[in-house]
Amino acid sequence: MGLSRLYLDAGMNEPARKALLATVKHDPGNGTAWLLLGDLELSLEKLDEAFDAYDAASRIQQTAAEGSAGLGEVCYLKNDLNKAMRHY
Repeated sequence: MGLSRLYLDAGMNEPARKALLATVKHDPGNGTAWLLLGDLELSLEKLDEAFDAYDAASRIQQTAAEGSAGLGEVCYLKNDLNKAMRHY
């Protein structure tokens, strides 16, 4: 996870994405990695990928609230206001 954050801080999005994907593959219960991946995908305007990452984070108790908020943001950006309101 530390390497992912270093890449993110340096603005190295693709290496950060690869590192985060490796992290969640190895540890699918890592809610923080899912949130960071969702944030990264959202910043790259990859809404479907962001939705998937936030959805995974929302299913983990420690990151459920943040994941749900991320889902709401993605739904809002997709102009699906009913779903957005459910997630916020």
